[in-house]
Amino acid sequence: LITQVVKTVKKVMNKTVTTKQIRRNQTKFLLLM
Repeated sequence: LITQVVKTVKKVMNKTVTTKQIRRNQTKFLLLM
């Protein structure tokens, strides 16, 4: 059970990090435009 929870938490963390990166890229793209 603990390993499963850790896996899910890691997945969620990765998702949040990727969304943050995407948002940053979007802002950079808009600034370049």
